[in-house]
Amino acid sequence: QTNSFAGATFVSTINNNPVDYMATGIGFNKDGTQLILGFQAINKWTNHGQGDLGGKDYIREMDLTTPFDISTATRGERLLIHDSDACGGSFQQPSGGMEFSSDGKKLFTTNAYGHNTPYDVCQITLSTAYDITSASSYTGIKLNDGDTDVGLSLNEAQGLAFNEDGTKMFVGHNDSESGTLGDYPAWLFEFDLSTGFDVETAKYNNVSINLTTVGVTEVVGIEFSKNGRSLFVADPNQEVIHQISLSKGFDLSSTFTVEGTFNDVVAVHDSATGVTDATLKDLSFNDDGSKVYITMSRFSGANPSNNRHSRVHEYDLDCPYGLVRCDPLNDKALMGVIEAQMELSKS
Repeated sequence: QTNSFAGATFVSTINNNPVDYMATGIGFNKDGTQLILGFQAINKWTNHGQGDLGGKDYIREMDLTTPFDISTATRGERLLIHDSDACGGSFQQPSGGMEFSSDGKKLFTTNAYGHNTPYDVCQITLSTAYDITSASSYTGIKLNDGDTDVGLSLNEAQGLAFNEDGTKMFVGHNDSESGTLGDYPAWLFEFDLSTGFDVETAKYNNVSINLTTVGVTEVVGIEFSKNGRSLFVADPNQEVIHQISLSKGFDLSSTFTVEGTFNDVVAVHDSATGVTDATLKDLSFNDDGSKVYITMSRFSGANPSNNRHSRVHEYDLDCPYGLVRCDPLNDKALMGVIEAQMELSKS
């Protein structure tokens, strides 16, 4: 890992198998007592002990007895999203994209299946905060229609993030298939929401970036630091996570500075599973950026036994959001020291 300015220490791994298969998107509730994972199913797979999935993608809740400690996770309920009464009968949970609204009353995920499906970003309303069993309604947007049309006939969404108040949304796009890079494998689009965390009020603001211009070859998951000054991109083609600095928080029109890449998780996954062909799927941080969680999965045909290699890996970070490089603007304690030194220099 090109990580000379920061340190990431591996902590633990959890195995979501054999009940669940290909772990994809990842997120947490606000206090870290619930881990949310997206799962991509294959038509012929059977979810042993819980009935036939029939290719139905879903979201799984994991309960944590110690906040943000995945080693304390136990399997909870699941929510079917691949259904005509949910996110759509053609919905396909992609590699990344799993976010809650700030109040926990909405859950968002993305759709990688680019064949004119109902929603590319699906918004799930929950009657009880952070309780996926209380899902009461579904809506969403398309990347090639109406106010959210990005102008490139694109609708294979992978990766999703919001700013702190939900008035900005960022959606990745990747049209790669079966390991072959597509024509638009690493785009990131910015949307304004007139009502925070309500995608029905979203409008494409004509701001985007082709991430291949900053070294990314394929995007499947994205995440920002709390202040929006650091962007993280999961790139399965290179088997790395990119850390990129923005001159303005949550602004894709600002100046991008490449900080480096992180790849330790690939060796960790190989050690945990004994397979070398799993790929990066998504990442998420805890509430203060001192921990990062990364999902990896393997697809190898329709036989379930060949695909039981999904894992979630947890790392401690030496500084907030410092996967590759520490940014003082992400570290309140460090900023306090810097400001104190500046005041001393004035005296």
